[in-house]
Amino acid sequence: MLKLQAYYDGANGARAMHYLQNYGKEEPLYDGNAYTFSAIYHPGSSTLELYTHHLTKPAFPGGKPKYHMSKVAGHYLFNNRQDLVDALTAFRNLRDPAQEFRTNFIKAANDHAQAQAQAPNDVARESRTAKKRQGRRHKVLARNGKYLHEPQRKGIRQSRRRATRGPSKDPE
Repeated sequence: MLKLQAYYDGANGARAMHYLQNYGKEEPLYDGNAYTFSAIYHPGSSTLELYTHHLTKPAFPGGKPKYHMSKVAGHYLFNNRQDLVDALTAFRNLRDPAQEFRTNFIKAANDHAQAQAQAPNDVARESRTAKKRQGRRHKVLARNGKYLHEPQRKGIRQSRRRATRGPSKDPE
C-alpha cells in the first residue's frame, strides 16, 4: 500500500515538473531525467526506501506518457548510528536537488509567460509594419506590371469594365 501511494504521489509530481519544464513549448521534451523523488518509511522493518520518478515519451503519437518509479536506495535505520545518518543524508540529498529543479522550472515558466505577455504588443507592431511593407510591395509590383496581387487585379478588371460601359454614375 505504501509503495502504491508513493508511485501515485511521484507520478503527480513528475507530471507537474514535466508540465513546468515544457511550459510554452510546442513539442514536449522527454529527456528521461528524474526531477521528482519520493520516500517510504516502513515502521515495522525500520527501513527507508528512496525512489525517483520520471516520464517517458508515449509509445505512439497522441498516446499518454509512461510513468516510471525507480528505487535509488534502501536503508535500515536502526542497525547503528551510522546507518541512520546515511539514510537521513541520502533523504536530504534528494530533497535539495528536487527544490532546485522545481525553482528553476518555475522561473523558466514565469520568464516565458512574461515574454508572452509582452509579445502581443510586439506582434501587433510587427504586423502593422509587415502590412505596410506588403502594401508598398504590391504597389511596386503593380506599377511594374509583372505581378499583381489578386485584389489589385480585380480592381483593374472592374475599372476596364467601367471604361467599356461608359461613364458610371458614381465617380471613383
